[in-house]
Amino acid sequence: MLGPPIGRLRRLAGLALALGLLAAAAASATPQAEEALRAARELCLRDGPAGDGFATLQPGSSSATLVLNQLKLQAPHIDPPSLAPLRGFIERPTGLSGRLDTEHFRIHYAPGGPDQPAGWPSTRFLEELAAVCEPIHEQSHGLYGWPLPPGDGEAGGDGRVDIYIRDLGWGVFGYTIHEEIPSVRGKAGFIVLDNDFAGLTGLDPADAARVTLAHEYQHLIQFGFGYAVEAEWFMEQCATMMEGRLCPDIHELHGYLPYHLLRPHRRLDLTDGSFEYGAWLWPEFLTRWRDDPGILPEIWAAWAQGGRTMLQAIDASLRRAGESLDRAFLEWAVWNAFLEPGGAPPAYGYEGGIPGAVAPALVLAQYPAVRVGPPMILQPEPLAASYVELRPGRGSADNSLEITLQTCATTAEARLIQWSDGGYTVMPIRLDGGRGHVVAGAWDVTDRALLVVVNGSGASGCCDYRVSAATTFRSAGVDDDGPLPGGVALSASPNPCEPYTLIQFQLPEALPVSLRLYDAQGRLAETL
Repeated sequence: MLGPPIGRLRRLAGLALALGLLAAAAASATPQAEEALRAARELCLRDGPAGDGFATLQPGSSSATLVLNQLKLQAPHIDPPSLAPLRGFIERPTGLSGRLDTEHFRIHYAPGGPDQPAGWPSTRFLEELAAVCEPIHEQSHGLYGWPLPPGDGEAGGDGRVDIYIRDLGWGVFGYTIHEEIPSVRGKAGFIVLDNDFAGLTGLDPADAARVTLAHEYQHLIQFGFGYAVEAEWFMEQCATMMEGRLCPDIHELHGYLPYHLLRPHRRLDLTDGSFEYGAWLWPEFLTRWRDDPGILPEIWAAWAQGGRTMLQAIDASLRRAGESLDRAFLEWAVWNAFLEPGGAPPAYGYEGGIPGAVAPALVLAQYPAVRVGPPMILQPEPLAASYVELRPGRGSADNSLEITLQTCATTAEARLIQWSDGGYTVMPIRLDGGRGHVVAGAWDVTDRALLVVVNGSGASGCCDYRVSAATTFRSAGVDDDGPLPGGVALSASPNPCEPYTLIQFQLPEALPVSLRLYDAQGRLAETL
């Protein structure tokens, strides 16, 4: 559960580029420009003597698409000598004289040299790549309703989408760069893919090319709505989700789920090079929750109008459908409790479920529990979730569990999911000023329960919530018309809150009765 194996380090939207050792930014550079250069230095990989710059990408790093596009955005604020070694990665590649066209794509390649396609002079690699271009185009726009990306003004020779084949280094698959081209909506762009997809395990190079293009083409579509650092988290979530939609037979994106499922307490819009890829279930949920596959293009269009953050654009689109961001996020947190294979209902409509499980911040198995909460480092951030797993005690005869929740005022509702006898129940917990309670019945035959707590989008910080839980015992009465039992097991309640336990019984006639008392470890303490 620690993430994909090393062969999957590719991180489509790009793994960090080898940017070479650069001179310090000019004193006049903005803080954002300095940060872009700093990130580039951290991700650099030199190749050759000092001064030769860089040749390949850094294996195992993250977010080349994000690093490069931030750099391009800040390029006007960077002095030319510092920017010069980087231009080869933020501008269209040159020196690729070979061309292979499909209806909507032009593949640029080098017929020889370090950038030549795998197996050259065989053209099999190019033909396999060309074969997947049009199906991805047709499904993206015809089946899923995404608008066409802006034309590039024939920057690559004509109006087709340009794909440049280069040697990007071991374990790195590709990236996409936005461009400022007059007279087109949004931003145009181009795609760069690796020339052999080397350094991977468990994935055929042809499949790697297909799933990479599915991811990167989604970025090209997104650039048509614009580009801003603020929206990068949703860029990667949507692009990773589209891998599964366009390549349903390739399950590589499942390997990224632990990046989110092990950290559900982190905020939804986090971008740290891994979390945003693992959280691809969020846009997947948005399309399936109300069976509205067109909601994602609608969200991007709302964001492109300006004046809204991406979270605000999502909220605005949901409100037009009578919902809200906070309401949707709570339901998403509940959906993510049903990921295990064989879970009910099948997670996100996938038969057999999705491999993975959310990590609880707290596990309770002894009661009463009074005002307990997760450790500070696991408290949910704004627009994040937290889970408390509740388990019946061994041999419990308690038939209900009463739970009291005190959470943040920005949280309007929570959920309790209870599993028993192969089924499940989802119970709402209405909160007044952040306080609410719920009773889980049939606790003695319950397999487990999960308390789902979310921190609302209006929160200013982490939510330090508290949970109290106490069991109640059941009567061990005997049917008047039935035979007398040989023995009845009772649990002490309300110990340890009171110094005694009262046991009452009635018999139809005088009979010998023995009472055996056991300690908390199950050892016989006394016989009466």
